[in-house]
Amino acid sequence: TFSTKAKERADRLEVEAGMTRFVWNGRYPDATRFEGMIMWAGSVAGPVAVPGTYQVRLSAGDWSQTRDFELLPDPRLGVSQDDLEAQFALLMRVRDRVSDANEAVTRIRDVKEQLQGVMGRVEGHADADTINAQCKDLITRLGEIEAEIYQTKNRSRQDPLNFPIRLNNKIAGLTGAVASADARPTDQSYAVFEELSALLQVQLDRLTDIVDTEIPAFNAFMAERDVPAVILREGGMP
Repeated sequence: TFSTKAKERADRLEVEAGMTRFVWNGRYPDATRFEGMIMWAGSVAGPVAVPGTYQVRLSAGDWSQTRDFELLPDPRLGVSQDDLEAQFALLMRVRDRVSDANEAVTRIRDVKEQLQGVMGRVEGHADADTINAQCKDLITRLGEIEAEIYQTKNRSRQDPLNFPIRLNNKIAGLTGAVASADARPTDQSYAVFEELSALLQVQLDRLTDIVDTEIPAFNAFMAERDVPAVILREGGMP
């Protein structure tokens, strides 16, 4: 993805004077979020780790110590390790795809905001009309992609009752379905995920075309006129 920070982030022990304790809830890191995000019956929670052997590492300066520990299965469940691992694998795919969607929204909003700034900077410029027209076209098309990925009309927790959920919410909704029981995911869960993932990829590819081709061309056009343009953050698209 164009940003892996959210997926690579780890909880850290906040050190204070005296005894300090860290409690792991057994979950992997959550999917990426963005400011003001509202979803209906969709979760960004990371999946619960499957039973097995894990490690905890404590480091301070050059000193580091590692210990193994084991997560035990609930003996009452009667579910196989293979089934739990299949469930975990799909939940990780769902989580990562939600991150892809939400990170795309973040990037779209960043580029749109910068384009709005360009229009403010070129007021009185000889090519202002041409520049503004290009900015508005890019903003419109970026907004169309954003609206396919996220329900941009949401302002409160009740708004999804009036406005249909979009791709990020639909994919996130699979988390609850797949994790609703300690069992192997159903064939339908896999099918729905693949369908929604493909629909999301269509929008991500549209965004890639704009970010990788049209924005650099726009920036070159602006550079010829000595006007600061759009700064693309590090990384590429999913």
